[in-house]
Amino acid sequence: MAEAGTAQDLFDQLGLNETRRIRTPIGWLVENPAWRVVTVLFSVLVVLGPIIALETSEGANEGSLLRQLGYIVMLIAAIAVAGPWHKGWRALAVPWPLLLVFAWFAISMLWSIAPGIGIRRLLLTATVSWTCIIIGRGAGYQQTIDNLRLGMAFAMLLNYGAVVLFPETGLQPHSENWSGATVFGSWRGVMTDKNLAGAQAAICFLLFVFDTKHMPKVLRFGMLLISGIFLYKTNSKTSVGLAGIAAVLGLVYERVNYRLRIYLIPLGILTGVAVWMGLMAFRFRLLEGGLSPHAFTGRGQIWAVLIYYARDHLWTGTGFGSFWNVGGVSPVFEYGHGFATTVSVGHDGYLDLLAATGLPGLVLGVFAVMVWPMARILGSEKISLSKGGMLCGMLMFCIGHNFTESSLLDRDALTGVMAMFLACFSAYSLPTKRSSRSSGRSSGRSSGRSSGESSGKSRRKGSDGGSAKRREAGQQLFDEIKARKGR
Repeated sequence: MAEAGTAQDLFDQLGLNETRRIRTPIGWLVENPAWRVVTVLFSVLVVLGPIIALETSEGANEGSLLRQLGYIVMLIAAIAVAGPWHKGWRALAVPWPLLLVFAWFAISMLWSIAPGIGIRRLLLTATVSWTCIIIGRGAGYQQTIDNLRLGMAFAMLLNYGAVVLFPETGLQPHSENWSGATVFGSWRGVMTDKNLAGAQAAICFLLFVFDTKHMPKVLRFGMLLISGIFLYKTNSKTSVGLAGIAAVLGLVYERVNYRLRIYLIPLGILTGVAVWMGLMAFRFRLLEGGLSPHAFTGRGQIWAVLIYYARDHLWTGTGFGSFWNVGGVSPVFEYGHGFATTVSVGHDGYLDLLAATGLPGLVLGVFAVMVWPMARILGSEKISLSKGGMLCGMLMFCIGHNFTESSLLDRDALTGVMAMFLACFSAYSLPTKRSSRSSGRSSGRSSGRSSGESSGKSRRKGSDGGSAKRREAGQQLFDEIKARKGR
């Protein structure tokens, strides 16, 4: 008779493995409707956030009261569904790396050049991030991912509707980008820019690439086709390229041995980002210099402003949210000239965070949202391959996207919101390790055995060894079920 295996074997036998086996084709659509409503509404609000801000803001410095109220309502709804007064206040807990990040952001308000604007943006960022954590922890990984799929699919339908029915809104108007190339006719849907639309389409595409065995194939491949076509039509080169790289690295996680992928995936992330950025720059004469106005479709001149300011204010920055769109006090008017003074974002999440919060803010932010989650995902030997592929692929996209766009801890930027969900999953949804208590009991029993046992007892010892393995697997199963009930 075969010996008992690991806890994962028992999960498979009992149907408790990480990928739920829903017997009906649409069973995953009707589970826990409260979390479904909150997550779908929240994700759609994130997608519509830019156009809501554009249409309802009183000015670039003032923000949108409607958008801010919308996120406050979503936070209250998430807390209500989480029910901490019944399930325990741990349901509202935030991972400690993120607490450190927001603590530094709050401290940076002491020297902010625009404290009123910075505090308002910090509160919005904290509200959005906390909502992500509560939803991700309360609904759990699988249900949250399914709910995000629904939200992104609905947003994709809105984008197609805008392109077909309202082309004056759904298509990029006739204009030239910073490098002089026309972007007229690129699809943007209900988003305010083709690059934002490209990020949304890429995220939707990746959500339907991985961990979809429980979904109807028609739905999966249909959404891959719909999101893929829209992504291509946005002409967003960054999102197109990074979506491909992210899909490849996710598949590497699923196909490559654990001991190899913990080195191969980080190397692949660095190589992929470097190669893609090099190709983008080469198209606009890399030899002219990375900070030339034409490099990276014009981003080079904007990055120069951020780099030169960060060089002079390395440890403090301007204060969180106080670099762009703060009026005449913005450093862009001192360090930049020409079109660089007309933009409202640095198009590099890392440089934006460095200029706003200094080197400590950049280090804490990258560690909390990218390094720490990736380390936990790659370091987990018990995570299912499909789940690991999803998390690695999505995190790769978020990491790479911030090299040419700004979304890292930037209010309700869609890619930043997805990164926050990934940080939550890495903190609360990875399989737990075997408890030290059960290990201690096992080692205590084995050490208490008498070394003078007779050979006649060896058969019983072998039997006891098999029983110990079964007890150990049972303890792992109990610990995992207990942990999942707490999510």
